[in-house]
This record gives sequence, structure tokens and C-alpha cells, in this order.
Amino acid sequence: MTFAAAADAIVMAERVGYTFPGSERAALAEISLTFAPGSLTVLAGPTGSGKSTLLRVLAGLIPGSASGRMEGRVRLFDLDTRGASSLDLATRAGLVLQSPDDQICTADPVSEVAFGLENLCLPVPEIERRIDQWLDRFGLNAQRNQATNTLSGGQKQRLTLASILAMGPRLLLLDEPLAQLDAAGADGLLDELDTLRAAGLTVVVAEHRLDELLHRANRLLILADGRVVSDVPAGRPEAIEALRRANLTLAATPGESQSNATNASNTIAHINELSFCWPGRTQPLWSDVGFDIRAGECLAVVGPNGSGKSTLLAALAGLVSPSAGRIVLAGATPGSTQIGLTPQNADLTLFCRTVADELAFGPRQLRLEPAEVARRVSQTAEALAIHNLMDQPPLALSQGQRLRVAVAAALTLRPRLLLLDEPSTGQDPQQVCRLLSAVRALLTASEIGAVLFSTHDPRLVERYATRVLVVAEGQLLADCSPAALFSDAVLMSRAGFRAPPAQFSATTESSAIARPTR
Repeated sequence: MTFAAAADAIVMAERVGYTFPGSERAALAEISLTFAPGSLTVLAGPTGSGKSTLLRVLAGLIPGSASGRMEGRVRLFDLDTRGASSLDLATRAGLVLQSPDDQICTADPVSEVAFGLENLCLPVPEIERRIDQWLDRFGLNAQRNQATNTLSGGQKQRLTLASILAMGPRLLLLDEPLAQLDAAGADGLLDELDTLRAAGLTVVVAEHRLDELLHRANRLLILADGRVVSDVPAGRPEAIEALRRANLTLAATPGESQSNATNASNTIAHINELSFCWPGRTQPLWSDVGFDIRAGECLAVVGPNGSGKSTLLAALAGLVSPSAGRIVLAGATPGSTQIGLTPQNADLTLFCRTVADELAFGPRQLRLEPAEVARRVSQTAEALAIHNLMDQPPLALSQGQRLRVAVAAALTLRPRLLLLDEPSTGQDPQQVCRLLSAVRALLTASEIGAVLFSTHDPRLVERYATRVLVVAEGQLLADCSPAALFSDAVLMSRAGFRAPPAQFSATTESSAIARPTR
């Protein structure tokens, strides 16, 4: 498939600005850019810098479906996006949002890929051909008739990509496409993008996982406060220097090495022979999962896309019922709740009018004294750097800010067990560090009992986990220390990680409890 002829494959933004309704501060200002055919541009910047808004402008969703004030113009190949129809935009630009749940609108992958093609009024044989082609290219043939709400976050992300690319856009805009992908999935996506670019597709990617992406890109754009502050070739030393100046380092996430003391006699949760099978399916997602969670622990749950990490967290939170086994929780303490969960799509937990109301809602339901409610809200907001957003509507914030609000709302409940599903989503390195350091501070102070977080980022495991659960191949593959995981190349690969951090040796620690494969 050829995506564009070189002569007309030019995307231009001229003095673009945008201000959201009700806001006095511009989200974007004075942005003028040109994108060459077949190029890969990386869009970096701190959380809330305007990356997602710029992608929406380039896709024509702003001003097309937005009620704010836009200045300047965008020319999408032969089309001015102002006043353009949805059909004209869809055949020129495809946007994959940060949260695939915001974009998937049908019951199964076949219907999802077909949806856009049917709206383009393509012949049925061509629709069927493209469905087969793109589900196969993104490794979703085995899930083609599976309910979309049972797919993992990474599978949903690949499905959204397949449905967009099936329509043949000439510009592909990706908002954090690596956030929920394991190492193999990330490599596969980037290889696919290289192939598509060779056919003329122009790609712009907003991303925080820069170390996996930058060496493949032509260009690095850095945004801050809605403005382009750096525009440099991606493969040159000045790109690294620009990232350092913007505090967007490629190095491991900063933070203290984990050293939380655990109390073996104080078990918060006992998980015994747990199994889960989706309704209508015969093969369990995982089975015979058993482990204890003790006070003071910070556990990382790792594994490849589709291994069931999110489902395990949902089972611990009581949102889904296991097919077998049991979960035994210790008694709650006064002024706290048993379990707090922040899911991958944090928007599902946000419903109050302001950030301040969101953080105060839980403590008020616990009927705490107003002074204690105010203390928790103020302390948590400051720790997670959302104290300057207290009067804002939560859903009007950037995705990274929304996630921090959701985590803060869970933290004000002072849960015995805090569950975080992919807490790095939408976060720049400094904000990830701030978020997890704030969680650890509450853990150290015994204001929360234990933490369990899922992730695809080995740096977070290295810095913050006291223990690692590897969920893969339908079972709990290992229950070990971070060092034991990183010293075992085979286990790392089965966990969906690329390679161990350099500071860990090749010696396997005796603390690993590896389980035999079936």
C-alpha cells in the first residue's frame, strides 16, 4: 500500500494556537511546523505541555469537534482542516489516543476494523481483505472474535492501530503508543512503523518512553507550556542535550533504591489457588495463583501483554470474581479503607466537579473530621504536584494529570492495599518519580499498608519494588526479588522485558521462587 506521493505529502501548521473553553491560558501558542513525507517525528515534553492537544490539531479534531478558540491554520496535504468533513479528515490523518477505551466502539476486533471501512463505503470484499490484513499484521488473529472489553490494554492499543491504519491515512498520529506495550509489542510496533514509513506514511509520536523510540526517529520536537522549545534532529548529540535541558532524561527514572522493611507477621492479603476464566471461554487466563501481601511491601506485577495483570488487580479489588480460589483480606483499620484501585483508564474513577472535591470525596464518605479531610487533601495534592489544579474540573486536565488526581483520590482513603495499574501512563520521568515517591513515603509512614503496581517498565521495578510477581503463560511464573528477575535473562524475556538494567549482575539470587512451566 502506498500512503502518499512525495510531491504532495506535506503537513503544515502555521502559527497555531488553541485555548480550551473557560480557560484564560492558551494550551498551544505560535506553533509553526512542517512534516516531511515518510518521516518519524517524536513529540516530547513534560506532562501537560500540550502534546495531546497538538496531535488533535494536526488530526483536524481541533477545531472540527472542539468548542475552544483556535488560531492559525493546519494544511493536511491538499486540505485546510478548518471546515473539513470527517470523511475527508479520516482518509488523510489517523489519530490513536492515549486511552484505547476512548476509541473502541464495537464488540469484537473484526467489527472494530470494519467500522471505519464501512463508513468509507468500501466494497465488502475489500473490507474483508483489509480486516484480515491488519488483524494479522498486529497479531490479533487469535482474538478476532473475542469481546473487546476482555482484551488487555496492549491488545486494545494494537486493535485501535489496526482499525486506523486499515483506512489508509497518509499521516499517523500516535499519543503514547508504547505506554501499555511490553518489549516485544513495542519492538513489533516500531518495526511496523518503519515498514509503513517506507511506503510514504508520515508519523508523529508523542511519547515518554524515548529510549526505545528516539534512535529510529528523524526529528525531536520538545514542547513546554504549549510552545515548541526545541526542534532538533533526533539522532544527534543535540537531541540528548535538549532533553537534558527540558528535564526529560533518557536515563533510568530517578529515585531512591527500594529499602522498605516488611513485616512478615502482618499479612494484609492471602491469595490462595486463584484462577480466572472469561465467561464463554474454556481456557483460563491464569490459574493456581497464590501469594501473600505483607505490610510495608511494594510489589510489582509484570508480564507480557494479555497475560492477565490488570485482571489480577481487578480480582484483588473485587471488581471481577475468580473462577476458583479465594482472597482473604485482613481487617481494616479505623479511618481507612481496605483497597484502593487506580485502573489503566483513570478517567473511570473521576466524577467530581473539581480536583479538590475528587480528593475529598472518599474521606468524607468515611465520615472523617473536616480538619482530617483537609489535611489529607492538602498533603496528598502537594506530594503529587496537583496543588495548583484544585479548582479545575478533573476531566479537563491532561491524561497524566488526570492519572495523578485519580491516584491522589485513592491515597486520601489511606487504603490498606493500594493497587496501581500502569502508573507511568501519561507521566514524564519526573512525575513518575514524584508519584511513586509520594506513595512510598505514605508506605514508610505506615499510612497505607502495602502497594501492588503493574508495569512494563523495568526501571520502575528496579527503583521501587521490594518484590516482583511474574504473571505469564497462564500462571504465576515467579515470585522473586527485582535483582533475581534482572539476573535471569530467560525469565526477563518471559516477563516481556527486553534486558536487565546494567547494574545487576548475571548471578541468580536464591530469593527467586520460580515455578515450573506446564
